[in-house]
Amino acid sequence: MEGFRHYGTVLAVLLQTLFASAQTQTIPQTPENDLQQRYNAARAYVTTGDQERAAAEFRSFLAQGFHVLANAEADVGDFEAAQKFFTESLSFVPKDTAVLLDRAAAYLAERKLSQAKMAAARAIELEPENLQATRVLVRILFQQNDFAEARCNGVCSASNQPFKSNTTAKTSEPKNKTRNT
Repeated sequence: MEGFRHYGTVLAVLLQTLFASAQTQTIPQTPENDLQQRYNAARAYVTTGDQERAAAEFRSFLAQGFHVLANAEADVGDFEAAQKFFTESLSFVPKDTAVLLDRAAAYLAERKLSQAKMAAARAIELEPENLQATRVLVRILFQQNDFAEARCNGVCSASNQPFKSNTTAKTSEPKNKTRNT
């Protein structure tokens, strides 16, 4: 029952943010507006009786909402809360490389380099040509003083070779992405 209260609280905060942002005349493209679009789409599917699509849109809505909340917590330095929200987001869409990279950045800010490396490596595993993920990983490797692997990854990414690490990312890391949904 505790989990449902948690989701209800998060949903209430997200909806409050959405409705407050809907009061403006011109609406620039922001994560909150994308949340509003996902919520509206889910409600439309409910109205038409397409529960399967409604559920998929609500999952996307929640995943993105948790991602926004995680970034907000990381921005104010509450990394413990941020990581919980990243985990929640990834529970809905485990292959979201944007969430994985933001998670890696938060771990990096905390100086939790091994966790940051795992998140960045997982993003590269999912999208080997993602140069942002490679840059994040190389930055982490430099901070770990692993210059040889950092150089290899920088060169490998420049030649579009897949990431090969001496260490393997946890297989329990997330496996789905939302940016393309």
